[in-house]
Amino acid sequence: DLHNLLFDKYLVEGIKTLLPDYAIRIQNFISEYLGDQEHPVPFGGREQQMIQLNKWLEDTGASANLLVGAPAGRGKSALLVNWARALLKRKDIHVIFFPISIRFRTNLASVAFSSIAARLAALFGEEGQFSPDLSPEISRAMMTSYLSRQLPNGQRLLLVLDGIDEAADWEAGPDLFPSSLAQTTRIVLSARYLAGDSSGYDWLRRLGWDLPGRGEFIDLNPLTPSGVADVLAHMSIPLERLSMRVDIVAELHRLSEGDPLVVRL
Repeated sequence: DLHNLLFDKYLVEGIKTLLPDYAIRIQNFISEYLGDQEHPVPFGGREQQMIQLNKWLEDTGASANLLVGAPAGRGKSALLVNWARALLKRKDIHVIFFPISIRFRTNLASVAFSSIAARLAALFGEEGQFSPDLSPEISRAMMTSYLSRQLPNGQRLLLVLDGIDEAADWEAGPDLFPSSLAQTTRIVLSARYLAGDSSGYDWLRRLGWDLPGRGEFIDLNPLTPSGVADVLAHMSIPLERLSMRVDIVAELHRLSEGDPLVVRL
């Protein structure tokens, strides 16, 4: 419970100065993927991807920009929410997680850019200069300005934007972030593939991250049979016992084709 409380605090710090409703939308999105104490949402089968994300984060020679791409329902949001939650144990890095979501009404430019800029301002100790009346263009410019600056005391910054394909009155392109980020800043985006896309490289091209050293991508594959078993193992009794049944795991994997959303249902 304390961990969840801290997660909410660090997730929306600064955003409540805009509109409390903005913070509630983000918290509701997080609850969709984490659940609560009585009804936790099972998550599993992504240990390799978690290792891959952590390795990228610690690799000083890696690109500062990373894209997580996959078709709809592959578990991009669940992966990034749980990764961000795990990073709260770290004291050397600040995480800003913002979902671009149609369902939770966070996909408008007026909501997204003002919320991210307000969150950044709080990290820099410059709260109080934001209001819902600021134009998206000004909020976006302020966000870009903050991302170009180094956090005080050598702290690191990780900005995670989940679901950029759901942006409503704006689109993610080469002008979304500054060309020269602060040295200790990393950015992770997730997006579902659009019609005609074959891999995450198509999104790198849209973002202008396809040049050498500008960006990397992770294609999120379906769950393996062992991944399905891991999801079952994280469920409550009696479902967790099914993780030991090879026949059940094999049938669930066959029926779901490794799609995390179908497994969950």
